[in-house]
Amino acid sequence: MEIVPALEIKNGQSIWQTYPRATQPNLKITDPLKIVMRWKDEGATRIHLVDVDGVRVGMPQNRDVIRDLLRRIGLPVQLSGGVLAADVADRMYAIGVDRVVVPLNSVSEAQLAEMIRRNQEKVALEIKVLDGRWVSGDRLGAEVPIKAVVMNMKAHGVRRIILNVVDKLDAPIALPLEVASELAALPNLKVIVHHIITPQEIAAYAGVGIESVILGKALYENKISLSGA
Repeated sequence: MEIVPALEIKNGQSIWQTYPRATQPNLKITDPLKIVMRWKDEGATRIHLVDVDGVRVGMPQNRDVIRDLLRRIGLPVQLSGGVLAADVADRMYAIGVDRVVVPLNSVSEAQLAEMIRRNQEKVALEIKVLDGRWVSGDRLGAEVPIKAVVMNMKAHGVRRIILNVVDKLDAPIALPLEVASELAALPNLKVIVHHIITPQEIAAYAGVGIESVILGKALYENKISLSGA
């Protein structure tokens, strides 16, 4: 199972800070390149990159930073943030993005279908999940069982999903293992889980066939490592 560190960029800098391990232990690092190179040195094989400004605007905004990272790090990158149209996805592929992450809540059916038609294997559909159900908007109470949503997306050609799991206060939580197991067992579908908190979760998801997990805040706070230890 692939363990993928996340990097969130706003105004050209990482919004999460990390620290060097040996020299200058008190120096906070916000430079995206330095952070990504640290994760690469620690064994990362892929980066989950979030353009925070792109999420807000609906179009990637940190393109120069993204292009520089892609040119210099030598790792595949999956990009989230403002990729809501097939033409935009194509432009991201052209600068070296390996995979685009498309939020189900924001993309139109027509644009998602076109992205899948053009590059099915390069599209990961991100689905927000609450208590095993898809959160279709900001208002609670009209959620749809996640398996039904996933089956529908599979029928439309989606082959990879990212599950972004939250509680009723919209705080990140772990995906229930039984849900992960049920979805991972579906044919012709690869499942990625976001918001990993403990090494035990990594081991459990690996055991049921999850393709990869994305490490965010817990990684930056040294609560978990890229090895899962």
